[in-house]
Amino acid sequence: MEMSKAKEKRRSGAGSLPRISLLMLTWRRRNNLRKILWTQSCYDIVDEIIVFNNYRLSTILPLNEKTKVINASHDFGLRSRWAMGILARNRCLVFQDDDILVPEIGFQSLWERWREDPERLYAAYGRNPNSRNEYNFENAIGEVAMVLTRVVCVDQSVLANMLRVEVDFYSNEEMARPVLNGEDILLSYAVTSLYQKRHSVVPLEHEELPPGPHALAIRRKKFHLQERTALMRRCQRHFDL
Repeated sequence: MEMSKAKEKRRSGAGSLPRISLLMLTWRRRNNLRKILWTQSCYDIVDEIIVFNNYRLSTILPLNEKTKVINASHDFGLRSRWAMGILARNRCLVFQDDDILVPEIGFQSLWERWREDPERLYAAYGRNPNSRNEYNFENAIGEVAMVLTRVVCVDQSVLANMLRVEVDFYSNEEMARPVLNGEDILLSYAVTSLYQKRHSVVPLEHEELPPGPHALAIRRKKFHLQERTALMRRCQRHFDL
């Protein structure tokens, strides 16, 4: 009995100091990144920050000892998140975009949710399909089918599973692998398939930073909604959800 309790305690992270690895992709948002790093690297709960710079024409240097930077010679797209997750030294991971500033209490809230149940995703933004089973841009609250990776907390063990899931998901070439869209949808459905649990939206106060023209261009793509709907439905079929 005591051994079982100890095992469960280690699994959930209960009794350990709150520590997260903060993982950020960046692409030509140097001012945003500097503000985020100066602020959030001071948080006690943030143990390390890994930055993956996908813009090959600009080199980013670490701001301090908490910051680790990967400067890529090629834009590997949103799948770079999985690589950062594998390299992180903590089980509790938070992916964050470089156009949002989160207070320390927000990370504390995410960590506490993760500690109670690491088999879900916890995020600031969630989505549910609409009545026609189309992707819905309206933010959802409570338990949701999908979360956005703008700010999302995930257990590190999920990332090892994602590498296998992606290979299997795209192996029959029914759908091309999106480079700049949809990794959040695949992550959401893959985790639900693994643990049979929906995800949770955690209200987080935060500051919006300038998104820049690159992000706006993605959202305004002619077939952006259709692409996300197709990927969502493909996930539903693939994972039988």
